[in-house]
Amino acid sequence: MENLTSLVAAPPADWVVGIQDVAPVLTLFIAAIAIIPAWVAIVKTTKSNRQGRWWSEVQWALDAAFSDNPVKQKAGIRTIFILSREKWLGQHELQVLDSAWEQSLVQSATGGLRGKTSSPTRERRILPDGLQGEEAAQEGGLEATEDGPVAGSAADGEVQVEAAKLRVALDDRMERETPAWIKAKAKD
Repeated sequence: MENLTSLVAAPPADWVVGIQDVAPVLTLFIAAIAIIPAWVAIVKTTKSNRQGRWWSEVQWALDAAFSDNPVKQKAGIRTIFILSREKWLGQHELQVLDSAWEQSLVQSATGGLRGKTSSPTRERRILPDGLQGEEAAQEGGLEATEDGPVAGSAADGEVQVEAAKLRVALDDRMERETPAWIKAKAKD
């Protein structure tokens, strides 16, 4: 019996003492390893939620930009302008946003909206290579006034200015050349 008592009363072996000393550090290390996947999941979920909210806002803004109400168009184009500033946007997202300015600037360049013309004798043409502005007008593609392409009403003019600002901003982000007449309209 004394032999058993001496074993219980004997000091622990050196390796047991070593484990007891590093146990708190090992616990923290294991907890840190367990936290990493949770942190990655939180970051991905947050990013996904932010992008989902952004796409919802883009959907509303595009619907507004393509409406027949000039006030709603202006609000939609301004919203798209704001949404285009996100740093995380890739080429695909910028191309989607790029569709918003075209209708208003085609209207500006041709004097018509969605096939409507301001005069029954003038025919509206969308240029296949994009908007050419004054250059196309000089070559006979569009009618132009002294100020450049034909303009519509005051409300349509405000929409066109917002569309030109959006085009300039997107051209900058997408590293494209912006025609001079669009830059001039954006400064109106």
